[in-house]
Order: sequence, then structure tokens, then C-alpha cells
Amino acid sequence: MSLLPSSCAETFRDVDTCLNAMVFFFVVHPSTTIHTQLNDDEKIATGITPDLVRVSVGIEHIDDIIADFDKAISSIDF
Repeated sequence: MSLLPSSCAETFRDVDTCLNAMVFFFVVHPSTTIHTQLNDDEKIATGITPDLVRVSVGIEHIDDIIADFDKAISSIDF
């Protein structure tokens, strides 16, 4: 039984290659995405503030992560 998605397992013969291809970097606003089922009071009680941003990184090199943030921040018009 494979724990990998079938399309990935079929595409890649080498498990390490498949796992490396499935690495993601996420920046999420939990209040308006993950925790929409909670009301405002419940969000605050569980630490989900309106200004909270969740960053989830995989196995990327720190220099790549910093470069991604630099690129994103520099594209914002303040």
C-alpha cells in the first residue's frame, strides 16, 4: 500500500524525488481561512487574532525562504 498520491507514485519512480516534489511553502491568514467556523470571540479565545499570519515551511533552504519574503514584501505598495 502506497502512502503517496497515485499520480505522484506513478510519475516518479524514486520515492525521494516524489517527496521532494511535494514540498510546499504556505502563508495563511487563519482567521479568514482555516478558522472560519469560529465566531470572533472564539477566535480570540483560541489565540486567532485578526492580524495573525501563519507561515508553514517545509525543507527549503533558509536563503530561499528569505528571498521569497523579500520578493513578496518588495512588491507591496505601502
